[in-house]
Parts: sequence; C-alpha cells; structure tokens
Amino acid sequence: MQRFFTCLVLLGLTGLACAGSARPTAAPATQPSAPLATPILPTTSVSSAFIAPPPPQEYQALYAELNAELDAFLATLPGSPGQPPIFSAELMYANGNLGTYLLQAGILETARLALDRLQSLGVQGVGVQISYPLLQPDFPRSDEYLAFYKQIAADVHQHGMTLLVETGPVFPQAEYSGDFGRQVDYSGLTNQEYFDTKRQMLVTIAREIQPDYLALGNEPTTEEMLTGLRFTLQEYFDFVDATLAEIGSADNIKIGAGTGTWEESAYLEHFLQHPDLDFINIHIYPIGQDGRLLEQARQAARRASQAGKDTVIGEAWLYKASHAELGGGLGGNHVEIYSRDAFSFWEPLDEKFMQAVIGMAEAEGIDFVSFFWTRYLLAYLDYDATSSLSTLELSRQVNQAARASLEKGIFSPLGLFYQQQTK
Repeated sequence: MQRFFTCLVLLGLTGLACAGSARPTAAPATQPSAPLATPILPTTSVSSAFIAPPPPQEYQALYAELNAELDAFLATLPGSPGQPPIFSAELMYANGNLGTYLLQAGILETARLALDRLQSLGVQGVGVQISYPLLQPDFPRSDEYLAFYKQIAADVHQHGMTLLVETGPVFPQAEYSGDFGRQVDYSGLTNQEYFDTKRQMLVTIAREIQPDYLALGNEPTTEEMLTGLRFTLQEYFDFVDATLAEIGSADNIKIGAGTGTWEESAYLEHFLQHPDLDFINIHIYPIGQDGRLLEQARQAARRASQAGKDTVIGEAWLYKASHAELGGGLGGNHVEIYSRDAFSFWEPLDEKFMQAVIGMAEAEGIDFVSFFWTRYLLAYLDYDATSSLSTLELSRQVNQAARASLEKGIFSPLGLFYQQQTK
C-alpha cells in the first residue's frame, strides 16, 4: 500500500508503488488533485443496470489470466458464508504521504465526509497510513501532524468505527507525494537510527493516537527500498521486540506485524510464533497463479487462529499484472501497472477479487479486511476517453471524479457491490 503494498490515496491522491522486480512496496498517496474546476473526463455510469465495457484488445489476455486465477480460487471457497469480518477501506485524505497537504484548511472536514460516505456503505472500519518520519519530534510541523491524527482517530471512533494504523516510510517519488516527498531525506540514515526513531514514533502512536489495531511493520522489503537500507531478519525482529517492550501493556490496542504475501516467508513465520503479538497483518495485491498467493494468505490466517492470534488484511487490491510482468515479485513498471486500475472495464474483476478476499475472510475467521483503493468505490474512468493520458493525468482525473462523487454521495458499481457484501 502503503502499499502501502502499505501502504494510497484516493480522491485527491493516488498510488501504490512497488520497487523493481524484487522489492514490492507499500501503497502511498499521491499529490493532491487539481481543483474541481478542471474538466473531468467521462466516468462510468453508476446505474444499477451498469454493464462494464469489454476489455480493449491490449488487455484481453491479462484480463483472461486474472479472471481464470480468481475463478480457480473462488471454486475452493465454501458455499455458505461464515462469520463476516470488520469491513474496512483506506481513509482518503489521511495518508501520511500527502504530508503538508494534510494540514491545509478543510481537510479534516473532507475526511469526516469520507467517513460518512463509507459508513453509508456499511463499512465499519478504516485503515490509515501514518508515514515515517512525520511524528518524529525534529521533523517539521510534527506537532501539527500529531494533532491531525489524534483528531482523525477521535472522528473514526465517534463514528463507531474501528481504526487500523499502519506505518511505513514516506515515498520520495513525486508521483506519489508531490513536492513533499523531496523534503524527506533518508541519506546517511543508519539501520539503528531508523529502527530507534521508528520505534519512538510507534510508541507515540500507541500512547497519543490509540488506534484499535497498530501494525509495527507491514512490508519490510518496501521499507528497505524506500530508505535504501538493508537489514537482516534478526535486526527487524529485534526492532519489533524493542517496540513491544516500550509500548508495554496496552489493553485497548491490539499490536501486530506482518508482510505482503509476495515477501520473504521468514518474516511471517516469525510473527506467527511471536507470543506477544496480537495479530498478523497481511497485504494482498498479486493473487498468484491459480490464486497461490491468496491461498498463502488463507493458510497464514489458519495458523494465526491456531496460535490464538487475530488476522488482519490491512491492504488488498487486485494487482493487474501478468505472471510475465511480475517476475517473481511485484516487478514491471509499477506506475503504469497501478494506472490500469482507473479503467471501468476492470470493475467485474475488482468485484471478483472482493468476493475472493471476503469469502476467505468469512471462511477462516479473519477479523478485519481493508480494501485499499477507496476511490474506485466512487468512480472509474472510461478507457476510450482517457487511455491516451499520462499516468499522472490519469491519476488526477480519477481523483477528481472520485472527489466529485464523494461530495454528491454517488458510488461506483463497485461501491454498490461492496455495500451488498457488508449487509
């Protein structure tokens, strides 16, 4: 998603990124969209009679590949629904990659409107990325960021919703964080300094913001990619242990850690066996051949249950890349791959992906499921009208369309589908 994936963001924002062939990333947010006065290109119909257009020729093979993989996994799920999870979505306008944009007048009001709209869909929780190093005492305006997130937490809880907080480094690329990302300099940062300062930030989040779920780590390889650091498994495990010890007893907060399904399995193995972690946190983007990575998430949830832990799917979205593009990781041109999400012809596959994740969650007793790209619950773009745009302009257009839908209380067909799942 970030992509994060931790780790973004929607509506006036965008982006998950991934590293090259071997280093996936969290889902970040992108720079704010242009003012609503900018002409918005055609979006899809929100009619209940909506029929998605067929995929264009250049995407027909990929569409067929992903469709077959989803069908293969769906066929393994039980026919009757089980216990539903807490349904969640990423909270727009609260992703830390937006930096100083979060401190502009009116953003809290917009975030509250987003909470209202999500709640009307039956969404019971939200995921929020508080990016490193926003809350570090020596980071510019850190006190204002802390106040912002404390208010976000209060607003979420006033809505009676559950709050998951994840952390990950700010994305430096302008595509994801605008000019703000250039203000964050990781050069000269040592492993020890990174882990010490991140631990301090997580302690601040636990004590001051008090989310319901706090993930200490989400995608270790993404952290390496963004910071330029290389750390051993043991260094990361020591960081988790030290953070748990400093947070201490937190009866009102569940503490967890996790990875993306595409990452090295040793991280998840360790977290599953850790006696002091309350939950494991899983990110799902690529689904793998015949749903292999979805099956991996299912097995992890089963093992977590056997160990007495909760399972949280902190981020999930269908990564629209072929096996050839993935190259064993998240490979390919991630900016281009994420831009594919904008087109309305993908909507039926996005529904199937939701079905797969929700069906798995119900069957395995997964506690919390958060879908990442909330903007597509509000709007898609028409391929024929927008396919010639740059990836940056595509992101701006879909963000503007989603923002307009947010203000009008209009949902995309996918948003209406999600509403049906939450009932």
